[in-house]
Amino acid sequence: MLLLVAASAVLALLALAAWMRHRTLMSSPGAFDGVVVGEGGRRRRVVGRYGEDRLSLASRWLPERTCWSARRWDLEITRAPAETAGRTRLEIGTAGAAVTLEVEDAVAGALRAWSESGPSQAGHSWWHPPGRA
Repeated sequence: MLLLVAASAVLALLALAAWMRHRTLMSSPGAFDGVVVGEGGRRRRVVGRYGEDRLSLASRWLPERTCWSARRWDLEITRAPAETAGRTRLEIGTAGAAVTLEVEDAVAGALRAWSESGPSQAGHSWWHPPGRA
């Protein structure tokens, strides 16, 4: 009986720690919750983060493990309504890979604005040293 109570207490503390970690991550700028929609309608909850030059998606419970990432200037985002009211489905593609992401409407707008702001070739070198084409 005592072992069961101790195990329950440990599980409750782990759940509380995971919840607090997620809340802390979500309070940082450029972080959002989303759902990756895979083939056959398979859905996986993710945490997205966008910064100065990169969008990355990671597992909700292991945010340090990136499952998809792309540079800002490589993104092509197509927006469509989702099945749920108040949500938007984004088709985010690059030359190498694409992902279908379902997010809240406000997040979809922020992602589109972020991807379209700034120079589109920001990561590419515009200057070539003498003797190089």
